[in-house]
Amino acid sequence: MLLPDQIDDIANKLDEGAITLLPTESLWGLSCDAFNTQAIDKISALKQRREGHPYVLLVSSIEMLNMYIEMMHPRVETLLSLHRKPLTLIHVGRNLPEHLTTQDGTVAIRVTQNTICQAIIDVIQRPIVSTSANISGNDVPIYFDEIDKVIKEGVDFIPNYPKTILNKKLNMASVIASYDSEGELDFLRL
Repeated sequence: MLLPDQIDDIANKLDEGAITLLPTESLWGLSCDAFNTQAIDKISALKQRREGHPYVLLVSSIEMLNMYIEMMHPRVETLLSLHRKPLTLIHVGRNLPEHLTTQDGTVAIRVTQNTICQAIIDVIQRPIVSTSANISGNDVPIYFDEIDKVIKEGVDFIPNYPKTILNKKLNMASVIASYDSEGELDFLRL
């Protein structure tokens, strides 16, 4: 784990528009303040990603999730607290800038279980973007050392992570699901 002053430093840099590499509960992610369009544009350019594809947002709690999506079905809220794999929901967004939602007003959003991401989000008090740390179309890195040199050199900073974090295998893609008014899930990716 990182020390509180390290978390504050990362949060301050993200707050200023920087992009970085963060370990999530599922993979190494390119991350930034979700409300900063210039930072998101930097990530898109670095990934060589086509425009018009919003990124996954990470929030630190179900309470924060409820600030950015329309009313969540109670069944889904229960599932979020019990689900073992990371679960990204596709849901109608609210209180979000237009660049974070699709044309139909939905957003891909996840309550992160990663303590580093949670702490950073709690400091900046808004969601962060997380997308795989690879050039679009290339393999997703499992270990930090597998992240392409272009990506590492293209971020504004890389925190000084302990070796236990750098050497941890991250390769569990999140489950992606949407749900209907009855709380019935439609799994888009398992």
